[in-house]
Amino acid sequence: MPASLSTVDAILKDDYKDYIEQLNQATFLLSQIETRRDTVTGRIARHAIHLGRSSGVGARGENGTLPTAGNQAYATVPVPVRYVYGRIQLSGPTIRQAVTDRGAFVDALDAEMQGIRRDAMKDVNRQLWGTSNGVIAQCGTTTSSTTVVLASSTGSTALRNLFFDGGMVIDIGTVANPTAVASARTVNSVDESNKTIAISGAAVTTSSSHFIFRAGAGGASNNSGQPGDGQIELTGIQTIVDDNTVLHTINPASQPKWKAYVNANGGTNRSVSETLITGAIMKTLINSGKKPSLLVSAEGVHLSVANLFLSLKRNMEQTELKGGYAGIQYYSPSVSGQGDEGPTVLYADFDCPNNRLYGLNPESMVWHQVGEGWQFMDLDGAVMNRKPDIDAYEATLTCYAELACKQRNANFVIEDLTETSI
Repeated sequence: MPASLSTVDAILKDDYKDYIEQLNQATFLLSQIETRRDTVTGRIARHAIHLGRSSGVGARGENGTLPTAGNQAYATVPVPVRYVYGRIQLSGPTIRQAVTDRGAFVDALDAEMQGIRRDAMKDVNRQLWGTSNGVIAQCGTTTSSTTVVLASSTGSTALRNLFFDGGMVIDIGTVANPTAVASARTVNSVDESNKTIAISGAAVTTSSSHFIFRAGAGGASNNSGQPGDGQIELTGIQTIVDDNTVLHTINPASQPKWKAYVNANGGTNRSVSETLITGAIMKTLINSGKKPSLLVSAEGVHLSVANLFLSLKRNMEQTELKGGYAGIQYYSPSVSGQGDEGPTVLYADFDCPNNRLYGLNPESMVWHQVGEGWQFMDLDGAVMNRKPDIDAYEATLTCYAELACKQRNANFVIEDLTETSI
């Protein structure tokens, strides 16, 4: 007697429920940010953004005319929800073990569920540190070859992401046309020293106008604020912590308060210093009234900051963060925000872009999530569905959500920093 798919569905729904619920907590950024489930209507989340103070204040002489009443400036912005998926597949013979050897079946299912959990966690974190258009790396000049040259500025974070799972399936093209050069090619190997990747399929030709995307995930928002705006991946920190990019339909060119503080050096790396970090914290505090509580970077900048602490004879005390994480305390003398005398905490996130240090205020962001977040597709009553033409069944894990910002100027980034090699 063949295994009952209802039995398999029950195992997926019950035995592995904890894996799904813990996905957000296993992603550092999301573990620090508030999750909202009551803000999504249809396919759009909405929240109010404070963009200006009231003009109805001022000193007057005796019997002077009172200030003209003003009002706070708010904007209610639309945030289209993005769709993230993970799929597993089990063969017919494996499923039949649910009857003949349930233990062996659960072992096989456990391997798939653990794998999809890690992969979903990894890719969501990559997207959250991304540029919101799916770009993972910029190409260099490749002339009819399956060894694709990447831009000389490509950092270790991008190279890791391209081969983290043993070979990402990628598209190559422009942001406007992500498959213009190639589609659905597998990354067979990565040469970190020469900054090249070897791909499957026919030879390709690329230039600096081309980029690498995860297959099917490339595309930029047209800033309409509506579903189907062209953006596929989640909105990333590189878009949020910026001073000129349109975000949630608001253009910082016309709304100066809708800017994060950006300290760049024209592409020339420089040493990290206490003045740079404390100055960025002060600038953010002046602009927003809030002090960033997190300093986040990839491993190279993290080590540079740690070495700075040692040179300044600073104690590297740890502070507990949400989600079971811990970071190094960074105290800025005489710098605090709205009654907060606590430290800013340094943390290394290996998906953070290279040569940058981000100062983040998690309270300025929100994770808009539909329902309970990660769930199996089962609206037809079945978790496992037959694969056409082969003896196999598949299950699909889904999450409908989006990262949004409520106060952009409460965050900063220091770019063009020299990294310490490991």
